[in-house]
Amino acid sequence: MKFKDNVATGGGENYLKLKSGDSIKGIFRGDPHDYYMHWVGEEEGQRTSVECAAGNCIHCAKGNKKKFRFRVNFVLKENGKYVARIFEQGPRLYNNLRELAKAGYDLEKTVVVLGRQVSGFNDTTYTVLPDPISKVDKTLDMELQLIKLNDLANPVDDSGSVSSTDDSDVPF
Repeated sequence: MKFKDNVATGGGENYLKLKSGDSIKGIFRGDPHDYYMHWVGEEEGQRTSVECAAGNCIHCAKGNKKKFRFRVNFVLKENGKYVARIFEQGPRLYNNLRELAKAGYDLEKTVVVLGRQVSGFNDTTYTVLPDPISKVDKTLDMELQLIKLNDLANPVDDSGSVSSTDDSDVPF
């Protein structure tokens, strides 16, 4: 049997996923979309996530604890073009981004290096560090403003992935 590499499924190509040890340069654009989700199906061995329906949530009614999540657009360069990918995470990274903003970084004009390290089951750390070398000048800012951002409130299936450890195609 022969299989093709990297076949996208259901729009998942809009999501950014990094493997352990990967890092990528890019820039956050637009406001983050925050929400709550539940992990369900553990009793059937099919664990999946479901967005909390707030006041009408059957999972809350059953006592299933909700977890904070957020999505934000992350712009990077792929195949010579800028593209927006959805980056989704939890409260730890959200708080890190908020602290960077409070420290004076305009995250929509700051190139960052986003990294991921996994040291064990349920032990994943993401880092976001401003890149001291790369700058967003007026020309780049105008180009970034033309990029179509993803709808964060109604994203498509998240089964795809985009990954890069090679900085050669990243212009920042």
